[in-house]
Amino acid sequence: MNLGWWDDIFELEISLDSEHFTNRGGLLGSAKCPLYDTKSTITGKVIVTPPPNTAVWQYGVDVELQGSVSQFTDFETSEYLKVKTKVSDEGYISAKTEFAFEIDLTKVKNFLILETYDGELFHYSYELIVTIVRPWYTFNVQKAAMLAIQNVHEAPRGDKLDDVAQSLIEKGSEAPISHVIKINDYSGTCFLTYDHLCYNIGDVLIGNLTFKEDPQIHIAEVKLVLYKIEKADVEESEYNVKEQIIDISKATVVKEPEKGEEPTETVQEQVPNDAGEEQKAAERVADEPEVKTAKVSPDEVELKPPIGPVAEKLVTFEFKMEPVSHTLGVTLHEDLKEADVFLSVRYYLRLVIKDIQGNTYWNTNEVILYRKALKGTSQVV
Repeated sequence: MNLGWWDDIFELEISLDSEHFTNRGGLLGSAKCPLYDTKSTITGKVIVTPPPNTAVWQYGVDVELQGSVSQFTDFETSEYLKVKTKVSDEGYISAKTEFAFEIDLTKVKNFLILETYDGELFHYSYELIVTIVRPWYTFNVQKAAMLAIQNVHEAPRGDKLDDVAQSLIEKGSEAPISHVIKINDYSGTCFLTYDHLCYNIGDVLIGNLTFKEDPQIHIAEVKLVLYKIEKADVEESEYNVKEQIIDISKATVVKEPEKGEEPTETVQEQVPNDAGEEQKAAERVADEPEVKTAKVSPDEVELKPPIGPVAEKLVTFEFKMEPVSHTLGVTLHEDLKEADVFLSVRYYLRLVIKDIQGNTYWNTNEVILYRKALKGTSQVV
């Protein structure tokens, strides 16, 4: 005797094939889950077990990959991607049965396969949802499995920019994309050169810091900061991912002061303290702020002590593109119209100088981040 839906309950399992695994963060904590490349095929099997000695009717078994955006400021989740495949037609299931499935991510149309991202303003996540469709008098049986997807695409080298980078530039930037950061408003001069415009996560940046100190106002500290700006619709926040002090005590002299070089008076064009935020921001990200050096009379301006001949020094250092705090993922800038949401995660390098008087000077470049290989473990730990 069949007692309707009470005796019609299926047991449902999902088994995913994967050689890599990673930790996924979320509102309820972290979990280990299978990891895939955006250009891979997700394969696995659905295992359906009916009650003992019972044949149970079903209208089909569906497997659906879902991608969604969770915004933390308004606790709203929007579905973006849905890719469904049917693994079983209607009929009775009377014994434990396995149904194989595959979803080729390269064949997904009308949707971008974005990288899984556990950020501060938003998460972008994936789930595989299996549904056994049941008759009207009972309930569908459903189970979900969490998975992660990473965008493996190696960064171009040197001055080269690929289609990904060019597309980002066309969308606009809040700072120059260059491998030279120059600070001119410090009393001396200081500039940083590094080897590439784009980096893979985990790459080592090779930096060369060249500087001349004001003999009257020495440099107290130089550091390089990697930070990100996350945007989710109208919300925007900045987070420091890594800071590293550059040890200028190890600098070597690369150019001695020229004999007979005459001191000059330096007039600095500084942004006033009461300037608007837009003016200050423009000064911070200017590629090469204008600095005027001229000999003037005391009646025209209050002069600092003369800057005499100064040696030019150089220090070379390494800076690994890896996070110390917060999440580090690939650069993202997408308007997901299907989910009615705009998402952006862009990364910046900021060179910061602090002198012995406590004054701070900085300038900023944007850096585009890629991923050379899947970042995860090769087995579940």
